[in-house]
Amino acid sequence: MSCKDRTWATFIPMRSFALSALLLLISLSQILAQEEPEENNKFGVLHFHAGYGIDWSALDMADRFGRNFQLGADLDYTTPASSVIIGLTGRFLFGDQVREDPVAFLRSAEGLVASPAGVNVPLFLRMRGGYYGAHVGKLFSLSGGDKRNSIRATLGLGLLQHKIRLLDDSQSLELAEQPYIKAIDRLSNGLALRHQLGYQKIDPEGFLHFYIALEVTLASTASRRDYDLQLMQRDDRKRTDMLIGIRAAWSLPLYYTSDVERTYYY
Repeated sequence: MSCKDRTWATFIPMRSFALSALLLLISLSQILAQEEPEENNKFGVLHFHAGYGIDWSALDMADRFGRNFQLGADLDYTTPASSVIIGLTGRFLFGDQVREDPVAFLRSAEGLVASPAGVNVPLFLRMRGGYYGAHVGKLFSLSGGDKRNSIRATLGLGLLQHKIRLLDDSQSLELAEQPYIKAIDRLSNGLALRHQLGYQKIDPEGFLHFYIALEVTLASTASRRDYDLQLMQRDDRKRTDMLIGIRAAWSLPLYYTSDVERTYYY
């Protein structure tokens, strides 16, 4: 199976699963949707956001990667009176624009790498990474105190991590396997600040709950590998990585009332 066929074989089931999960959540919100009771404002709202986005690299990150995509979720609690947001964030980062080639010195003029059997085979590079953290923020109403249409602003602190994945379609290159991959993948991570600014809408009469936002992530990272095969030593350089992206997410809000037997989904 070619690299392209294998990529599609992996992507199609993932896309089908994600679509099924999204349809299930939408159906759940429609079935359980009810008119919002006034006492909901006393207890705040718990939001689950599932979304997809695209990032562009900047600063040191741009030397290693180009554009990447992100898939992830947020879990937010919004206080009732001041509309303060407290939440957790998780992102899976992936892409195919890799600008640094850690095995460039092993490639032939045609860009192939020699296998132990002496056969030149293609070796592709992919970006993999993640962001995991917590955030605080606030909703600013756009319509006289109605929190259903709001500007969403958050500031987060977390861990940004990224590495180069080697994709060996022939499955014949030992350097693409453990333990050799640790000297090649340039795994880096570090503390990150993340700012998000966007628009959030909650529809009390349907399932059109979403937000769309601009995200900026700034991180101080370093290599976490003891040895870099291309440098023939440990990479001790400090990095300043930045991602600038756009994200859209569908939301499932849960309103808690003073009646312990009722939870309202929108």
